[in-house]
Amino acid sequence: MKKIFIAIVACMICNVGWGVNWVCEIDQCNKGTWALDDNPYNNPCMVCPANTYQDGCVYVGEECTPCPAGTVTIGDTAADHDSIDDCIPMETEEISCNPGYYLPANSQQCTQCPKNSYCPGGTFTPTTTDSGITQCPDNMYSPLGSDSADDCGRILHIGEYILYLRTAKLTVPSLNVQIGNAIYYGDMFPA
Repeated sequence: MKKIFIAIVACMICNVGWGVNWVCEIDQCNKGTWALDDNPYNNPCMVCPANTYQDGCVYVGEECTPCPAGTVTIGDTAADHDSIDDCIPMETEEISCNPGYYLPANSQQCTQCPKNSYCPGGTFTPTTTDSGITQCPDNMYSPLGSDSADDCGRILHIGEYILYLRTAKLTVPSLNVQIGNAIYYGDMFPA
């Protein structure tokens, strides 16, 4: 009878998010909980803080695991923090990026398009992957801040100069080069 009473009390304690259960050792906290010091009786296990989780028994003093970037937890019970599945994507407003800029993974701020890619701009929702950026095809290059596939071109090294050629006609005076039947428009600058 005494063991049954202890089991009922232990389960009641575990349901509020602190204490130990029959699966975890005496100096451990249950899934979804943690404790600061090494004596769970003086400092009972508490529910993991917001945006963290604990998916197994942990020794007292171990902290909960942070949710992946861009995710949050909802709720304040141990059951709301006992699995990575409790980390859900945060609802965020869409972010507009100007042409020549993209939205990096897990970011809320647009960044200038890197070399050898182009970024037409647009409106994006923050995610765990880059949004609004496209790599130039193999062996094609583009300068920082490119906003169109037309910016992807070829680079020729001519002595102490670099010739950057692309198929789109430039609106500024440019160097025109014909290779076979294709005409390339480019700029020449010191290497």
